[in-house]
Amino acid sequence: MSARENIWAYCDVCRETRPVNGGELREYLISGSPHSYIDLLCSVCFNVIATISIGPPDGTPPVDPPLHLPPPEATEPEAVEDPNSPLRRVHQIELRRQRECVKASIDEIEGTGAKLPDALRDLANVVEQSDLTIWVPVAASTFTEDGQLKAACPECGRVTTFGFDKVFAYVCEGCGLGIRVQD
Repeated sequence: MSARENIWAYCDVCRETRPVNGGELREYLISGSPHSYIDLLCSVCFNVIATISIGPPDGTPPVDPPLHLPPPEATEPEAVEDPNSPLRRVHQIELRRQRECVKASIDEIEGTGAKLPDALRDLANVVEQSDLTIWVPVAASTFTEDGQLKAACPECGRVTTFGFDKVFAYVCEGCGLGIRVQD
C-alpha cells in the first residue's frame, strides 16, 4: 500500500480545496496503459474533480474520450424587480448635496431639505404618502458548526458554508439574493 499523497484540488461540491486520491493517481501514472482512465476524486465528498488519461508516447489524444457530465439544466432567469411594482427592496439611501440643498433618495423617490435631517424627514413623508412599500432586507448571522463558518439565508433559509474565517456578504445559491452578514 502506498503512502498518502499530499495532493490537493478544488472541489466544486465542497467549494473548497480538498485532498484528492493522490496515491492512486501516482500508481495509475506509473502502471496505467495508454488510453485508460482514472478519476481524480475529492477525499471528503468523493466528487469527481477530473478524469485523467494517459496518452500514447506519440502525443495523440485518447481514442475514446472520457464521459462528460451532462450540460447543466437551464434555469429560469432571476426576475428583475419590476419598476412599476409598489414594493422596493432597499439597501441604502442615496445622499447628495446640490448647492445649498441636501437630497435623500431611494430610486426615483426624493426628499430635500436645507440640512440632512430635513431631507430625511421629507423623504419619509414622500414614502408615507406614496403607494410604495419599502422592504429593508435582513442581514444574516454567522455561526460555527463542525469547525466551519456558516450562515442561514434570512430570505429562503438555505445554509451556506464558507471557507473563510470572516464573511461580509455573499450571494445565496437558494434564492439568488445578495445577503449582508452582520457581525
